[in-house]
Amino acid sequence: MSGDYDVDGKAFWTAATVVAVIAALGGMVAQVVLELIFDIDLVAGAGGSLGIGTTFIVAFVVAMAAAGLLHLFLAAVPRGRTFWQLLASLVLIASVVPITQVDSDGENKLLLLIVHLVVYLFTVPTLSGLVGRVATPRA
Repeated sequence: MSGDYDVDGKAFWTAATVVAVIAALGGMVAQVVLELIFDIDLVAGAGGSLGIGTTFIVAFVVAMAAAGLLHLFLAAVPRGRTFWQLLASLVLIASVVPITQVDSDGENKLLLLIVHLVVYLFTVPTLSGLVGRVATPRA
């Protein structure tokens, strides 16, 4: 099985790294704004304070994983770009559900959702949009 695109690996991964860094910085800025404006400490899963560095690392790693999957789909799966966009949408839906489950800390989870959406809404459209710049359709 082969994909619909010939991907320039160097250009793709350079652009993907830049997208991941900007998305991670966006997540950090969203967290800082929430903490400074609303004076709320975002809490990590174990109950400790969610560090800004942790937000950066997690957002960066997830964006790079998404880029790796996109690269694989473009090179190896027919209609890979469309399939990746569908999968990314399903992942968003699946990841939003547990974040929004209301419990005693529901307010904090909704704020975490805001950080999550800032990263997602930058990463997915930008990665999808860079395909035309770093890949050429196969004839």
